[in-house]
Amino acid sequence: MFLIVSGRSEFVARWRPPFERVGGFVAIRPSLAEAGDVARPWMMVVDVASLPAGWAPPDPGLAAVAGSGRILLAGRDFTVDEELKALGSGISGCCAESLGELELKNVVEVV
Repeated sequence: MFLIVSGRSEFVARWRPPFERVGGFVAIRPSLAEAGDVARPWMMVVDVASLPAGWAPPDPGLAAVAGSGRILLAGRDFTVDEELKALGSGISGCCAESLGELELKNVVEVV
């Protein structure tokens, strides 16, 4: 199962196809607070716009929802420092807003 955490329809429309191509059910929740009912997602992509203002890794709540699944942050461009902090806290990757459809597909397949 895949989980998309975003309240933005354009974000969901961008990320849903790569997950569906890989196969499996795609759950969609508008916020982390509402994602707790999704049992053990294999991978989740979190729109940083859905996180509280000032959010920064590490985040125990994010890890609790993901369980042992992979976590991707997306929805904007990240600085190198932000990416390193995210990777250091167990997040599998940060995806720039500018990634194209093929690049998103490759990210999902590789992670």
